[in-house]
Formats: sequence, C-alpha cells, structure tokens
Amino acid sequence: MLFFGCKTQLVERGLKFTITSTEDYCGGAYPPEELLAQLKTPKAFNGTLYIHKTSDRSDDGIAIILKEGTANQSGFVEGKYFIFREMKVNMEELHKPKEEEEEERTVNGLPPRDIGCIIMKNHLIIGQFTITNETKEVTQNINLVCDPCGEPKP
Repeated sequence: MLFFGCKTQLVERGLKFTITSTEDYCGGAYPPEELLAQLKTPKAFNGTLYIHKTSDRSDDGIAIILKEGTANQSGFVEGKYFIFREMKVNMEELHKPKEEEEEERTVNGLPPRDIGCIIMKNHLIIGQFTITNETKEVTQNINLVCDPCGEPKP
C-alpha cells in the first residue's frame, strides 16, 4: 500500500507585512463629511496584530508588531491565515468559576462583565490572507470597527 501524506510546507524566509487601516466612525451624532473621508483613508497601522491559521483561534497563533505599518516575521507555513486585533482569550480561564478567596478574576486585564461580548470581540476577524511558497510580502488593509463591548455614544 502506498500512502501520501499532506505535509505542511514551512516558508523558509521571513515575510514582509505592510498593513494599513481604515476606521469606522464610533461617535454619536452624525460627523462631518471630511471626518468620514479621513476615517476611510488608509493609514499605516501601528500596534500588534494576532495571526492564526484557524478562524476559531484553536492554534497558538503569531503576534506581529507593526511600526509605521510594516513588520518582518517568520514562522509561517503555506495556507490561509486570519487577522485578529485582540489577544487570544484563554477560554478555560474565561469559564472558570470564581473562588471565594480569589481576587476578582480578569480577562486580558478587564473584569469579565459580559462573557458573550468578550468571546465575540475575541473572534472578530479583521482580515485574511493566503501564503504560498512564492509569497514574499503580505499587503493588507484592515478596517477597525467600533468596540462591540463599549458603551453607546451620545
């Protein structure tokens, strides 16, 4: 019998990431047109993004830190990837019952007031891309949405 395995191909080189971002308007009253235009104009993204092979974040993932919208990162295999803005929440910790003597439990440094909202926010995919053996650069625009767990604006 002959078996063919499906081996994942590690991309040997580091990849250059170029990430820009646009934003949703998260204020209350309807904004002026120039503000809406400014928010829709892509800008270099600064900060950390979390890249996962699975959309449910069941893998460990890779954190990339972007400065002026760019970063170089290795450790990718060929395939499809999903981009998240939030650090992955430990679901076991999230559902762990609070002990009487234990100080107030936190999730990513915040009290878990609304577990459903935290889970939704943690699984919000803001972009995706595919890496092949020929990929040298990933260029992506992400849209930063309003915080679904935040208070409504007046």
